[in-house]
Amino acid sequence: MEKDEDKLVDKFLNITTAQKWITGMYPMLAFLEVFVCLTYISINLAISVPCAVVIFFSIVIWGEIIKENNKFLFLYYGMENSLLSLCCMLIVLAISHLDFFYGIIAFIAMLLPSIPCNIYFAKRQARKMLSGQDSMDDMKLKPFVKIACSLGVLIGIIEMRILSADGKTLVGVVCFGIMFYMFQGFAISEFHKEIIRRRYNININNLLKQQSIKPARKR
Repeated sequence: MEKDEDKLVDKFLNITTAQKWITGMYPMLAFLEVFVCLTYISINLAISVPCAVVIFFSIVIWGEIIKENNKFLFLYYGMENSLLSLCCMLIVLAISHLDFFYGIIAFIAMLLPSIPCNIYFAKRQARKMLSGQDSMDDMKLKPFVKIACSLGVLIGIIEMRILSADGKTLVGVVCFGIMFYMFQGFAISEFHKEIIRRRYNININNLLKQQSIKPARKR
């Protein structure tokens, strides 16, 4: 049973495949950071741009370190997806043209219901996979991700040409709002994987300690 459980945990974490996705996240973060800087016109670019550059290169440097040593891999992904989620939220608030007070209310309103829901779904998915009831194959998802991105760009170009200013704002709020919830869900799922990985490592360490103590007792 322990060996089967170890296999399920290893399959769920899928560390080897997860490492390959690190570089692919850089362009998305760069794009969203640029979008945030451009949409928040009220903030001086001399302040927002250096902050965005420092955050981006910090993530890149950390990612390159993670490639060499996969320790804290899922913590890294959790932080990266959290940044992507935050960028999407800031874009939603910016294009909605909300003032500071209403922006804070909207910020809290977006966070409060979404965090418990995403925690529930992350734990539910983890339970299914660790019990062997479900499987996750990233390779099967790649074609759908590419198709969704291509359709998103095409639809976006068409809508920008035919919609009014209010229509563009509405579409932008909806799209980036969905991305906010999506990236937040990814972040929570990755943090949950980090917890499971540490629990798994702790169990292995305890087993090794017990094995080293038993010969000493026989003597």
